[in-house]
Amino acid sequence: NLKFNFIFKNNKIKIFNSYFRNKYLSFNSSSLITLQPYFSSQSSFVVEDINHSLIKKINLKNIFNLKEIFKQLDIKNEILYKPKKFSGSAIDELSLKIDLAYGRLEYHKILKVDGNNFKCKGSINLIEEFPNLDFDCSVNTSSKKKILSLFSLKQKVNNEIFTLNTIGNLGILNKKINFKKITSNNYEASKEDLEYFKNQFEKILLDEDLLKVFNKKKIKEFILEIS
Repeated sequence: NLKFNFIFKNNKIKIFNSYFRNKYLSFNSSSLITLQPYFSSQSSFVVEDINHSLIKKINLKNIFNLKEIFKQLDIKNEILYKPKKFSGSAIDELSLKIDLAYGRLEYHKILKVDGNNFKCKGSINLIEEFPNLDFDCSVNTSSKKKILSLFSLKQKVNNEIFTLNTIGNLGILNKKINFKKITSNNYEASKEDLEYFKNQFEKILLDEDLLKVFNKKKIKEFILEIS
């Protein structure tokens, strides 16, 4: 179901009071679309509900076959997902900004889960034959125990502030990852450590479909392996 109001004037379409809903997804949105002298759009979305099985239906190879379309798009999107209370979602809030122009996508993401903050920013060239996702990510929490509990880990650790920063790139189609830098509290990974983390990440988290990298059981296994 889709409802919206719009105004068309001076080769621009302003869409407002827009509401979309099906069995997988529901959101409110507003957009400003410019048709001439070239196509561009600016949109904001407030997601009310999402069925996570929708993510499993995504076919990355089909998406990256749209290279000619990506070259022609100029899009800026802001997405906010804040599940309703008692929805059963583990996510407190997700904020995502995406800018796409001439096939190059830049992103900035903030994810909040049980008082833990996960931030990522980076870019990817969608028209490359083998696109690499550059990332600069960080994790911040007031309690190391709290973040371990997200993955049902009950290791004996000091209940201290925990920070983790990682910089690297991820091969979307060939499922390869390279870590350029990893730091945590007073630790900085050596060249040998970075290679070890790379091998374990590919072995445990990238052994199947790329989207399964967010599987909690796999993340738990990875943490246990490198601890």
